[in-house]
Amino acid sequence: MGAGDDTLIATGSGETITGAQGIDTLTGIGGIDTFVFNQGDSARGNANGNAAQNIDVITDFGVTDFLDLSLIGTAFNYTDGGLYLNYTAFLAAADAALDGTTRYFFAVYDNDANGIDAGDDGWLAVSYNPLTGVADEVIQLTGFTALAAGDII
Repeated sequence: MGAGDDTLIATGSGETITGAQGIDTLTGIGGIDTFVFNQGDSARGNANGNAAQNIDVITDFGVTDFLDLSLIGTAFNYTDGGLYLNYTAFLAAADAALDGTTRYFFAVYDNDANGIDAGDDGWLAVSYNPLTGVADEVIQLTGFTALAAGDII
């Protein structure tokens, strides 16, 4: 794990997997995993057609897993943004919602315009600086569409 782009795969279940600077792909291999990201580890990314590129990806986030982002998620700083058909619209909505009180904005990328289904991914925008009002980083949760504030520790 370094400052470049890394692929990190856990060796068992119930592990802590820590991303670093660069574009990382993290896989937990089952169990109750905790995925750790620190301020400055990730980026906002950019649009590649309708999808996102240059963001960190968790390939197997599940209902028993947690995100450790150094800011605890609560009902007061977390917003579920619904469904988006493209990354540009998602980022615009995230930037509008991340107002200093809201620090996390989660939405689903509906990649086939058929509503939420098995092929969709979740995008979590994070604002570490309450004064900027923009997403500092975005993390993709591949195939996961039901993040809740309690999943962020």
